[in-house]
Amino acid sequence: MKSLGKKIVVAFLTHCSTQVLNRYAPSIAAVTGSVGKTSTKDAIATVLRAEYQVRASQKSFNSELGVPLTILGLENAWGSVGGWTKNIFRACLLAYGTKKDYPEWLVLEVGADRPGDIARITRYVKPTIAVITRIGEIPVHVEHFATPRDVAHEKAGLAYALTANGTLIFNTDDDKVKAIGAAHHGSMISYGFDEGAMVRAGNAQIMYENDRPVGIACKINCGGKSMPLRLKDVFGEHGISSALAGIAAGIAAHINPIACIEALGKLHPAPGRLRLIDGVRKTLILDDSYNASPVAMRAALETLNSIKVSGRKIAVLGDMMELGVYTPDAHRAIGKQAAKCIDALYLVGTRAKFIGEGAREEGMNPIKIKTFDESAAAGRALEHELKEGDLILVKGSQYVRMERAIVEIMAEPERAGELLVRQETEWKKR
Repeated sequence: MKSLGKKIVVAFLTHCSTQVLNRYAPSIAAVTGSVGKTSTKDAIATVLRAEYQVRASQKSFNSELGVPLTILGLENAWGSVGGWTKNIFRACLLAYGTKKDYPEWLVLEVGADRPGDIARITRYVKPTIAVITRIGEIPVHVEHFATPRDVAHEKAGLAYALTANGTLIFNTDDDKVKAIGAAHHGSMISYGFDEGAMVRAGNAQIMYENDRPVGIACKINCGGKSMPLRLKDVFGEHGISSALAGIAAGIAAHINPIACIEALGKLHPAPGRLRLIDGVRKTLILDDSYNASPVAMRAALETLNSIKVSGRKIAVLGDMMELGVYTPDAHRAIGKQAAKCIDALYLVGTRAKFIGEGAREEGMNPIKIKTFDESAAAGRALEHELKEGDLILVKGSQYVRMERAIVEIMAEPERAGELLVRQETEWKKR
């Protein structure tokens, strides 16, 4: 949509969304943070569906346009004038026409790219449950804020918008988020690996079947009880964190913790969020291509390091965007970490060169570091080097389109539309 047209559509859909929320009065669980919003949103929706009728944000509908689309149950019409005309008509019918069935719960993902983003959404969205995931020392989008502290303050705005009897759910493994929880005076549930968390995980370990990693298992402690949790196709501690937030939200919504854990057995990660995909020549790909920030990149490398395979460990890493003055140092830190746990490094983009610098400073052989201008080229080069048993992590910011590298090395490229992010026609045009 053109800029003016988009503003008009956003304003109208926001008006209709406000009317719909007032008319149907659903309970709302809203999720924000710099990392893990979509995975956490999916976990919460999975748990709440055990007892309620639920609608959750599609994919990553978390913007001033995406949130109204979720509330109204509409699809993104992209650049189609006809599509947006239909959306406006349907929004009018829901807001002012004959009453229809409407979900008991909405699970909304709320993003904040710039100061004031959350305030604009919470003018009309008043959550029953507000969830803050992780922010990190150098948050994504920090280039649009004066300091990382200002990013944390923006995210905290979701807690300020809670209804009178609402519950704040926050991650104690992140110091900035923990501080937001400490300052909150209302009902709250903390979660994490931290000893003080109300919903706490421990003893995490990767599950294997026939030497293939198939998921992660841990113990959940809450309310004085310890219960096992097994998450199929989920990898990394941040996958467990999302599940913990789901359990906490379930408890806030009066669902028994055991029922919450049983519901999470149905949880599957969205494309591009540390999903394991078969690669060519009996290799495995850790697809974390949806987006990237320093804290998420570190977590992905930790996951790569923790998985046992018979072959090499290779990382294909792209630029991390919107870090402003923190860009060089943040990328170098990732390079230093990568050098300690991988056998080869493929880099994509102009900023990723700093990852290479950090890896070389840490002692990685420069011969093992290769750089590319775009992701598909990196994938094509890597495809010729892969050997049976190799494990490849692919991660980078959305702008770098790292899923294009995966297409070049996946065993079944004909299934890209099913397995990878950004496979819609509109995305492929970009």
